Amino acid sequence: MEAKLSLKDEDPGKAWLHTLYKNSNGDPVAMKYCKTIEDCERELARYLDERVVGFDMEWLQYTSSRSISFSQFPRQNVAMIQIANESTVTLCHIGQMVAPPEAANDETKLISPTLQRIIQSETILKVGVNVTNDARRLRDYVFLRPRNIFELSDLHNLVESHENNEAKISRRLVALSRLTQLYMLLPLDKGPVRTSNWDRPVNDLQLKYAAADAYVGFRIFHVLEERRRALRPRPPLPVARIIDDLPAPIESRRLTPKEETDILAEVHGENPLGVIDASSSSPAAKKTRSKSPSASKIRAAAKSTVPPAPEFQRAALWLEDFHKKNPDAKSTNSQLRAYALWHVFEQDLDTVCRLWRDPPLKVVTVTGYIAEAIRLDKLPFKVERFRNEVYPLAFKKYLYDSLLERAELEGEGEEKQEGQKEDEGKEEKE
Repeated sequence: MEAKLSLKDEDPGKAWLHTLYKNSNGDPVAMKYCKTIEDCERELARYLDERVVGFDMEWLQYTSSRSISFSQFPRQNVAMIQIANESTVTLCHIGQMVAPPEAANDETKLISPTLQRIIQSETILKVGVNVTNDARRLRDYVFLRPRNIFELSDLHNLVESHENNEAKISRRLVALSRLTQLYMLLPLDKGPVRTSNWDRPVNDLQLKYAAADAYVGFRIFHVLEERRRALRPRPPLPVARIIDDLPAPIESRRLTPKEETDILAEVHGENPLGVIDASSSSPAAKKTRSKSPSASKIRAAAKSTVPPAPEFQRAALWLEDFHKKNPDAKSTNSQLRAYALWHVFEQDLDTVCRLWRDPPLKVVTVTGYIAEAIRLDKLPFKVERFRNEVYPLAFKKYLYDSLLERAELEGEGEEKQEGQKEDEGKEEKE
């Protein structure tokens, strides 16, 4: 650890890693990699008696930009689940999980029984950053009911507020990298590995990255908990985040192998299964394709006579009110509507796409609308959510780099922004 601390800040070798630590017996922290249900059952039993575990997830970046039902592709949307205690980090690689015969046609059964028990346990505290987002993915894609999910930002904000004698406790999310620098005294490596194809086979560098995220959360919790217990008077531990129960499932059919191949090929930029369509270059195939409806006709057919969803109607009212208060707004109505659905009414990106039209609007289009509305009219936003959901899909990231840097330095989050005086002093909601 001392050798790491002595390195210059720009030295890539100065990154925090779980390998720097040992357990109470003096043994190095072990990393267990699982890609079968049997592996998970064997390695996860050690956590069932724990009071606190580190928790994190990885998924395929940009998966949500595909116009498919949220019930499709659990391997991509819940690609890896990491659980950590003092001595061990276990990586459950759902994206590469070998399904049991009885679950061959049901990828939602890729979560082992013991992993389900841990995630849904009321007694095991799962700690991490932006855990609500992780929990919602578990709920929406593999139909679990996550319980006792604990946000480290809440504990950090509590301790910081009391130590500095601040009257109010912030609710804003704090990046895991920042918490690591503050409490572990080393930077967390957040390089290009973060946007890996986590549903594919992984290398040692990816495994170290995944293990570090879960283990550092476990360590940060105990550092913060020690500081909370030292406060006088001692404030209570923040409550765990509440995740809504499973919504009514959306009616959907399983994709055909050809549809799955096409969509995954678009995600990965290649043909992931090596499928060759021998008929694709034939005259008959070309003739068939020439008769397919154009994109404009498909869009026209998508316009429905069904009344807009309640969320869409509320966004329209918000938009009308916004224009009254900001007659010189620079953003288009589409940009502001997307922003309202995503930020004001806290809808996830997939939901915004489905509310917009049927077939759903592309997520990359929605994120473009949101980013431009924030930039053009200096609208408030949640930094961590913007970084995780919107920024990765931005075509011109340089337009938003300064936006993020300024927001992080000023701690803006949900705080008042130009043109939004009614939000002044409001604490950031989840």
